[in-house]
Amino acid sequence: MSDEAKKSNINVDLGLSARAEIKGEVPSTSMGRLVDALTDAIRPFTEARGLRADQVRLQREDVLIKIAERARSRMAKESERVSPIPLRVLQPILEKASLTDPDDEPLVETWANILRSASKNERANHIIFADILSKVDVSHLELLKCICKPNEGGAADACLDLQSDLRTFLPDLVRDSTQKASRGERSGDIADSMREDIRKIVDRRGSALVAAGANIRTRDEDRYFELATGFHIDKFPEDLGFALESLNILRIAEFDEGIIGKTSIWLTAYQMTLFGLQFFYAGYDGTDIYR
Repeated sequence: MSDEAKKSNINVDLGLSARAEIKGEVPSTSMGRLVDALTDAIRPFTEARGLRADQVRLQREDVLIKIAERARSRMAKESERVSPIPLRVLQPILEKASLTDPDDEPLVETWANILRSASKNERANHIIFADILSKVDVSHLELLKCICKPNEGGAADACLDLQSDLRTFLPDLVRDSTQKASRGERSGDIADSMREDIRKIVDRRGSALVAAGANIRTRDEDRYFELATGFHIDKFPEDLGFALESLNILRIAEFDEGIIGKTSIWLTAYQMTLFGLQFFYAGYDGTDIYR
């Protein structure tokens, strides 16, 4: 049997020992050349920080050990069976996860859950998840957590048809608010009521009200109101939403509804896609939402 034929599977030891053993269908020399190429390419940047190529290599090994141990620990705690991960799935996860800063705890945790999910669930899109996770940072993950609200319930209760709900709801809200204004109710009270009604529709698991405003004309005045949403736009600037939309993780819904010369309202909201929910929960707790 040739040397090449003897090189069979990639095996990642997920035990709690402080090592990660990687054997490959790809010869070890080729794997070493891949790491060498990477470190050579980034040496000008790392040496400016006092890091040499061997230090970069060691850091990549350290973070993989940390991620693998974290995944194994979570699975042991939940009495989950560790199943072999196909080579075509495992290799991109390891390659991309190894570039994570070992001190970047939220990303380490997410990578561990992606590895855990890949071991449990064969149907999920883990190769794609690894690619997406390698492109986002902690701010993106925090935004997704803000939208998905996992502490309030699971993915089964998530809102997946927000745009349809709003197309039905907003015209009724505008007509109701216009009637209140014609009866002489204060514009401020009408705006407060509109805000609460909108948040009940939009601020559910899987969606978030980002910004909203209303123009209300009563018998005595014509006023514009910014409707408080509770969304921290200073913490989650709009470029984060644009990036996640480009990855098909969420959709940005924008609506403008009104009666000319009477009452009008506009709003912007985020809604998770079904694929986005699958990505989030795989990285949040290793869950396959299709099960």
